[in-house]
Amino acid sequence: MFTKRRFEDCLNVDESTNLRYARRCGQCQIQDRKSLAAHEECPPLCNTVSNQYLPRPNANRIDISEADNIVSFVLSLSQLRERHETLILFDSASTRVQVGVLLSNKDEYWETADGEAGSALFACTASVLQKAKRELSDIDAFIFCEGPGSMLGIRTAAMALRTWSSTLKPVPSYAYRSLEVLARQLSLREAAPFSLVADARREMWHCVDVAGPTTISSLLRISSGEVKERTGKLFTPDTFRAWAALPPRAEKISYNISALMAPLSSAPLFREKPEPDAMLHEEPSYKTWVPQVHRASVQESIS
Repeated sequence: MFTKRRFEDCLNVDESTNLRYARRCGQCQIQDRKSLAAHEECPPLCNTVSNQYLPRPNANRIDISEADNIVSFVLSLSQLRERHETLILFDSASTRVQVGVLLSNKDEYWETADGEAGSALFACTASVLQKAKRELSDIDAFIFCEGPGSMLGIRTAAMALRTWSSTLKPVPSYAYRSLEVLARQLSLREAAPFSLVADARREMWHCVDVAGPTTISSLLRISSGEVKERTGKLFTPDTFRAWAALPPRAEKISYNISALMAPLSSAPLFREKPEPDAMLHEEPSYKTWVPQVHRASVQESIS
């Protein structure tokens, strides 16, 4: 009746493509390496597994998927609705804050506001909960955009999620990435190849490349020169802040998260995040400061 599975059975290397991937238990949705290692039995449906490919890092670019836990499974909105009766989604990656209450019966309630996330996020939350006739204590799980986008806005939302989860009741949080949602939605109507870019500062750009309807790259961080080398169309979300001049051929497209999510209910977009925070392509590094007593030189003493 039950199928025995070991941790070693769930990690594989595809030698033909030199890609590392994790085989996911499709029924019980094991979430991380620790729980998978302790996992022993699954219902028979778990024999159907799906492969999540994690490309190895390229010397010329940073691939954010390598920073994820090797067994970090990506869920769809339909799967989240099956798990949780009441979800609330926060997107503060752009200059327009968007908050939605999503119910398991497919009902949705949305609120948006232009302005600083510090005030708009909480105003939208109060308003949308009133529309849905819910309280924060009724929420079973949080969904949030972890980037790319406004670092201040994303961290404001992440801080709110951590606070609510610790003071009201502990609930899981799931993250998605703005450019990945846009890429999947555009791939339904736009001919490939094309790329989506967003300013990452210091002459760098966040990028997702789309080579076909089912061939979508992970989130990349590339230079301005590499943006110019893209041969297909270029798109960028219209409400995202930019510190550098946009590439001349970049076309602005709407970043309306409720409209973008509508046709993507079965798309794998959401990763569980026990500690909500903004995504980073790489962990920050700091130089060690060694305190030293200043000693005047002979010349300074004479003068």
